[in-house]
Amino acid sequence: MKPFAILLAALFQIFGSSAPMAFNWGKSIAEQANVSNSIITPPGYAFSIWGPIFLACFIYGLYAVKNRNNLPAVIDKVGWLSVAMFMTCGIWGLWVPFNGTDIVSFIIISAGAAIGMRIMYLIGSPKKYSNLENGTVVFPLSLLAGWLVTATTVSVFAVANFHNFTLIDTSAFSSVLVLLLGLIALVMLAIYKTKNYWYALAPAWGLGTLGLQKLSMGSVDLGVAAAAGSLLILATGIFFLVKKG
Repeated sequence: MKPFAILLAALFQIFGSSAPMAFNWGKSIAEQANVSNSIITPPGYAFSIWGPIFLACFIYGLYAVKNRNNLPAVIDKVGWLSVAMFMTCGIWGLWVPFNGTDIVSFIIISAGAAIGMRIMYLIGSPKKYSNLENGTVVFPLSLLAGWLVTATTVSVFAVANFHNFTLIDTSAFSSVLVLLLGLIALVMLAIYKTKNYWYALAPAWGLGTLGLQKLSMGSVDLGVAAAAGSLLILATGIFFLVKKG
C-alpha cells in the first residue's frame, strides 16, 4: 500500500494547489499572501518553485510504485511521513484560497514543515544514497520540506495581519529581522545536523527573491538582510555538498 499511497498523495498535493486556480475557486495562494499585506511576502514569481516541487514529488511517487516489490530502504523509512507531508500541502492548498492566511492555515503549514523536518533527520546526508535515489527521493522531499519551513516563517506575519494581532508589529524592521534570523538559523542548523545540502535550495530561493524584490523597491535594509540570509544558507549547503566524508 505504501508506494501507491505515496503516488496518490503526490497527485492530491498537485490537485489541492492547482484546482482552485483551474476552477476559479477563491484566490490563489500568492494572491492571498498579497492580501495579507505582509512585508516579507516573496514576489509572485517566487511561488513558481511549486512547479518543480510538484513534478519532483510526482516522479518520486512513480519511482516508489515502480519499485514496490523491492522498495528502497529510504522510501521504506520515510514513505508514510512523505504521504502525510503531501496530504498536508494538498489540504493547505485547498484551505487558503477560500479562507485566506488565517490561523488554521498556519497550523496546517506548520504541521507540514514539522513533518518535513522529521523526514530530513531520518534521511540524513544525501551522500548515503545512490544518484538515482538522490534524484527521485531525497531531492523532492528536501525541496518540499525546505519550502514548507520558509512558507511557515512567512505565514507568521500574514496570520498576524489577517487576525489583527497587535502584539506583533509586522511593519517594524526589528520584528522582520528577528523572524528572518530565526528562519536562517533553523535552516542552517538542520543542514548542519543532517548534512542535507538539498534542504538549502528552497529557503535560499525564497529569501533571495525577497531580497531582490526589496532592493528593487528601495528597501535596502530588508533587501540586504534577506539576500545575505539567502547566501548564508546557500553557502552552508555548498559546504556540505563539497565536503568529503
